Amino acid sequence: MIRVLLLGLLLLPGLVRAQEAEDLPQLVVDFPETEAIPGQSLSLRLTVLVPSFMPKPPVWPSLEAPNLLVRLPSRSTNPVSERIEGETWAGISRHYRISPMVPGQVVLPPQEVLVTWQDTGSGEARQVTLTTGPIAFAGVVPEGAEGLDPFIAAADLTLTQEIEGEPGTMVPGDSLKRQVTVAVQGVSPMFLPQLLAPVELRGVAAYPDEPRLSESDDRGALSGTRVESVTYLAEAGGGGALPEVRLDWYDTDDGVVKTASAPGLELQIDGPPPGRTVPLDPARLALLAGAAFLGLGGVLARAAPPAARAVSAAGGAA
Repeated sequence: MIRVLLLGLLLLPGLVRAQEAEDLPQLVVDFPETEAIPGQSLSLRLTVLVPSFMPKPPVWPSLEAPNLLVRLPSRSTNPVSERIEGETWAGISRHYRISPMVPGQVVLPPQEVLVTWQDTGSGEARQVTLTTGPIAFAGVVPEGAEGLDPFIAAADLTLTQEIEGEPGTMVPGDSLKRQVTVAVQGVSPMFLPQLLAPVELRGVAAYPDEPRLSESDDRGALSGTRVESVTYLAEAGGGGALPEVRLDWYDTDDGVVKTASAPGLELQIDGPPPGRTVPLDPARLALLAGAAFLGLGGVLARAAPPAARAVSAAGGAA
């Protein structure tokens, strides 16, 4: 009997510590899928559970990393409850949507969640930092789309172009505006590249506007547009070709690579080439030359020294 009592006394601290450990807050990581096409999202959920309640909300990690797009969907944070050892624990869950922006493996280091919870034993608020393990996932390019650069995957993509002005009948002082719009579904427009690259045209000055991006999120389904425009101002005779806009993309619904394009156009500006003016007729040139000669003679006479002018005057008197 004494041995049993002693054994019980020896085991009691361990049982108390085990019980205390069981009553500490817990962090649950739910990450069901770990591969996605670049631009498509993966669902990651972190859930904090406490045996009592949380007087302050948890401090969540941002998960920010290079080449990674992290979003919090609508109603990303919600209260939850769960039965643990016959007791109801309260909790809060946060939902992240993470999208690899490029192909390849991504490993996030362990993430920390700061939890404030009410200790029913002491009646005081306590804090504890819970840590996840490394979070690993990958951006995977589907077969047949390996040559896409940049890689764009969407459920749908359309490209439209608008032209304001007459590209074939321009004169110096005229302008033309070219605007290209790409609309995507199933991906953020942030993944779309530059559409209108700079082009050097003789006698033409280009004034690009800042790209305009708009995005919408319908219960996790992303869509949006990217709009680019450039105004071309004719300064002298010349012009040139504005190239076709071409964008290859992977259709996630059909599983094939498709191409969206807008035609190029030719600017033609009538007028003297850059650095030259309209030539003058011969009669006007002779008149200007004579006026310049007389003017130069007057300047030289005024610039002559007094002695020279006196000698000239004396010779005239003689």
